[in-house]
Amino acid sequence: MDSQRNILLIALLFVSFLLFQQWNAETTPQPQGQGVTQQAQTSGDVPAGSDAVQQPVTDTAVSDKLITIESDVLTLTVDTQGGDVVHAELRQYDADLNSDNKFVLLKSEAGHTFTAQSGLIGADGIDTTKGRAEFTVSAKAFELAEGRVNCAFR
Repeated sequence: MDSQRNILLIALLFVSFLLFQQWNAETTPQPQGQGVTQQAQTSGDVPAGSDAVQQPVTDTAVSDKLITIESDVLTLTVDTQGGDVVHAELRQYDADLNSDNKFVLLKSEAGHTFTAQSGLIGADGIDTTKGRAEFTVSAKAFELAEGRVNCAFR
């Protein structure tokens, strides 16, 4: 007799829990949007945004004007067309345990584009609708000696 009472008590508690969940779902108000509108200030050299259907992101083209900068910690590959960092790897850390491949932070490959873009646009920006900034360098590779903390570009 005691076992039947325990089973009925457990069933009653379970049904009460299900009723409470259903009641809570029906009485809880649904969150509503804040209704905040944003007005953008644009100038003539910034392209206008589109509220239409978003286009899929395409891979950005990397020019053939790449330079390499090496330090004791990082190896960077910088595109002189726009100043974007298109490849970065840590020299002292392996990608996997005891592997010869270094840990890659940024890369630009088909399907996987992770780059650090400059993107300086606006009235005083260097990237305009006419094109991106072109940087000039004195060599294709730069190496920062240990203890040296600066490298000049123009």
